[in-house]
Amino acid sequence: MFQINPYPVNYDHLLRELQAVQVAQFRLDELRAIFDTPGGRRRAKRVACSWLRCDRPATAKTRPVRHYLREWAQDHDAPKKKRQRRAQNDGDPELKPGKASKNKPISASKDSPVFAATAAQIADISRLWQTGATLKVIGEHVGMSYQAVSRIIRALGMTRPEKPRLRAARASDAQIADVLRQRSDGVSYNLIAAATGLTYPQVARIARQTAQQAAQ
Repeated sequence: MFQINPYPVNYDHLLRELQAVQVAQFRLDELRAIFDTPGGRRRAKRVACSWLRCDRPATAKTRPVRHYLREWAQDHDAPKKKRQRRAQNDGDPELKPGKASKNKPISASKDSPVFAATAAQIADISRLWQTGATLKVIGEHVGMSYQAVSRIIRALGMTRPEKPRLRAARASDAQIADVLRQRSDGVSYNLIAAATGLTYPQVARIARQTAQQAAQ
């Protein structure tokens, strides 16, 4: 019969080797499944072909014809589109590619719409700009684009009168006392403002200044 070993034998190293062989076998099966199945390479080509926006598989028989790819390249030619835009901009003096800064006054150059506008149009633009009309309204009135109107206004340095800043009326002593009384009762700023006829910032300022004076 079998020889009985009275001493225990450690098989851990054999188990580790067996597990390493099993892992290697599993990875080998994975690689075989990728490369040995029919159509595996075709799938890889199809992935590369989708980058070219082709809706057909890239096998040798049904590969897209050359003119299809050439048309796709023309449609996606960024430098060509940029050149077309520049040519379009150069042809229209109102759509120059160089955008002027709002803070820097525009010099009335030869291509400026100032030379294309008549004296009556410039007078109308100045009058409407003084009354506070928008660029779009001015452009519709004088028959020009709002970009051209804007360039004329900046080139000629037209200004419009500043709107006076509307400040709320000062709070009276009775209103201040009413605010402090309601605030001590825990009423919110919104309700105090509605009851006293003051604005929310006024009520908040009165409460804040009173608290600061009490802390001093």
